[in-house]
Amino acid sequence: MDVPAYAATLLERAAQPEARASRDQTGPKRQRAAGRKSLAQLFAESPFRGLNLDFERDRDFGRDIEL
Repeated sequence: MDVPAYAATLLERAAQPEARASRDQTGPKRQRAAGRKSLAQLFAESPFRGLNLDFERDRDFGRDIEL
């Protein structure tokens, strides 16, 4: 199949929402190990939540180098 024909088939598939939805459902899904929290759960249940901590670093002005 030549490149323009292949590109046309890709565009046709992308334009069909039902085909895209079925393709998304058939893909592999990552499973979280038992007892592990998602990143959103980790942040929501953090003991630091609500403390309004400011984690700011000093600016790095670089280093003097000889050229």
